[in-house]
Amino acid sequence: MNTMNMRVARSSLYLLLAFNVAKVQAQTNLEPEYKFKAVYLYNFLQFIEWPPQAFQGESWPIVVGVVGNDAFSGMLEQTVKDETIRDRPVIVRRISGVEETKACHVLFIAKGEEKNLHDILSKIKGKPILTVSETVEFVRQGGAINFYLEGNKLRFEVNLSAVKAANLVVSSKLLRLARIVEPANR
Repeated sequence: MNTMNMRVARSSLYLLLAFNVAKVQAQTNLEPEYKFKAVYLYNFLQFIEWPPQAFQGESWPIVVGVVGNDAFSGMLEQTVKDETIRDRPVIVRRISGVEETKACHVLFIAKGEEKNLHDILSKIKGKPILTVSETVEFVRQGGAINFYLEGNKLRFEVNLSAVKAANLVVSSKLLRLARIVEPANR
C-alpha cells in the first residue's frame, strides 16, 4: 500500500472513530473515558474477523460480554443499539460466571477482575473470543487488547499471539493505531 493510500485508510478510521465518539457524547454525560471505550469496543467489531464456527447461524448476533463492575452504565448498549456488523446484530450481555464467557465473541474484563483473570483466560483459551480489558499487563498475561491512558488520550495495545490463538483476524487498519505487545512468557 502506498503512502497516500495508508494516509487515506488511517484518516478514514480516525473519522469513523471521531464520528462515533461524537454520537456517544451527544447521548449521555458518562465519564469521558468510558464513552470512548464503548465506541472503541464497537469499532473493534468492524475490524475483527471471526471464523464461521464462532456463530451458530448466519444471523446469529455478535455478543459482547462484560465481566466485572460495569462502569459503562448502559453506554455500551446505547452505542451498539440497532447496529449490525456484517449483517449480524450486536448485543451486550453482563457475565456473572466464567462459564457464560464461552457464549461471547468479545469479552470485556473490567478493572477489579485481576484476581479472576487467569481463570477467565484459561476457560476461554483457544475459543474465538476477543478479550479486551483495562488492567495493567493484561496483554502480557494473554489478553488480546488492552486500553491504557497516555496523557489524556485513550490508547490500546494488542497481543497478536493472543489474537492468533483465538483464531481471529485483525485488520491492519486497526493494528496501525495500536501498540503491539508481546506476551510475558516469550
